[in-house]
Amino acid sequence: MSAAHGSPRTHHALRGSAAILLGAALLAASAGAQALSVTEVLDAGGDGQGQALSSPQDIALGPGGRLYVPSNATDVVFEVAPGGVITTILDAGGDGVHGCDVPLGVAVDLSGNVYVACEGSDNVFRIAPDRSVTRVLDASGDGLGNTLDAPDDVAVDAAGNLYVAGFVSDNVFKVTPGGVVTEIMDNTGDGSHRLENPNSLAVDGSGNLFISGFLSHNVLKITPAGVKSEVIGDVWLFRPRNLAVGPSGNVYVIHDSGSIYKVTPSGAITGTGQVLLQGEEDLAVDAAENLYVAAAGSNMLARISPSGKVVILVDFLGDGAGNTLSGSDGVAVDASGRVWVSGRASNNVFEVEPIWSNLGGETLGAFGRPALDVFGSMQPLSNFGLDLTQVTPNALALAWVSVTSTPTPAFGGTLHAFPPLGEFLVAANASGRFPALINWPAGTPAGVDLYFQFLVQDGTVPGGITLSNAMTGTTP
Repeated sequence: MSAAHGSPRTHHALRGSAAILLGAALLAASAGAQALSVTEVLDAGGDGQGQALSSPQDIALGPGGRLYVPSNATDVVFEVAPGGVITTILDAGGDGVHGCDVPLGVAVDLSGNVYVACEGSDNVFRIAPDRSVTRVLDASGDGLGNTLDAPDDVAVDAAGNLYVAGFVSDNVFKVTPGGVVTEIMDNTGDGSHRLENPNSLAVDGSGNLFISGFLSHNVLKITPAGVKSEVIGDVWLFRPRNLAVGPSGNVYVIHDSGSIYKVTPSGAITGTGQVLLQGEEDLAVDAAENLYVAAAGSNMLARISPSGKVVILVDFLGDGAGNTLSGSDGVAVDASGRVWVSGRASNNVFEVEPIWSNLGGETLGAFGRPALDVFGSMQPLSNFGLDLTQVTPNALALAWVSVTSTPTPAFGGTLHAFPPLGEFLVAANASGRFPALINWPAGTPAGVDLYFQFLVQDGTVPGGITLSNAMTGTTP
């Protein structure tokens, strides 16, 4: 963020505000819902031109921040542009010759081509950026007797290859940009582990394809060379719902037992099996390996940090203005941390934009990497909170607050809240956590970038100091 916001007048006002802030009582508090801007970007009225939205499930992001939403009960697909313009890009008429019935899975390639799996009509359509519609796969499958029945999900890789899961036909097809169709997996799976009812697909940065089998209770992998293997099976999973791949190649999968498992590229499986939410339907991963989970059973969207901290981003109240969230189903996240969630029962889609952003910079200590979360409003006279976790029990920590950021290497990490405008000394509790709730002072100028970061006492590391990540936000 630009330091231009920090004019001399602003600095003077912020120094006064900082004095009030640092002198305020720090109240013990749990990290609740993060302060967010929640907006309903699509409702049951659809495009407002007669094409309604009903029972949205899967959603996908394309280039330029365009969101794509299949409405599987009205046989249409909507595009929501960043400015809020809503356009119907596919309807029941399909390409004008072949119809689309029950659009379900959706994916977008790097060129902006949108692919939609129509489960009821056993076909897949491509909508090009110029809005031309082409059927790229139908019930005949590869034309060699390997048919497609009830396509449930689609995915694309960086080379533009399309992958299609046939839920009832128990197979997966690959469609090249040139239109060559190949069945790359059938119900025999990898030869040792079967594939039954494939319902979710994901591709990692190396081109590996991951496939969840709903009734085979597993996730299978196909490498670009065609090598097949099972990466997690029915010892852990019961009816997997959806999967996603993170930037580090970790595979995350949710299943009907309610827990979430992670499979690393080396094959290590982690996950306690503990039920964190109710009725998880979909998940997405951001660049920092935070998980975003749509939980239909509890009507909410949650973020789960790599350390396992759960923050509810949106609950059944939706945007808080009467537009509720019910049956949360599809989820997508962009590089800036904005998240979208579909409400299957409330017939809408919400965009969730964090007020606070994570700049990173943390270092490894005896109890992991000190994790700072800042939550709450930045409006004057409102409350905001700090939640520092993963530090040595009872350790001292110095909080730095700044209105400019000059990233500076220090203690093996990066100081972002530098140079500090103010600082205060605190102590973690016996659990290695420091939660605080602070009243934001009146008279705070608008448009000021604020940075928070902790320097934490840790005798196990050189220099005796570990750094937390830095968090930043801009006053409204």
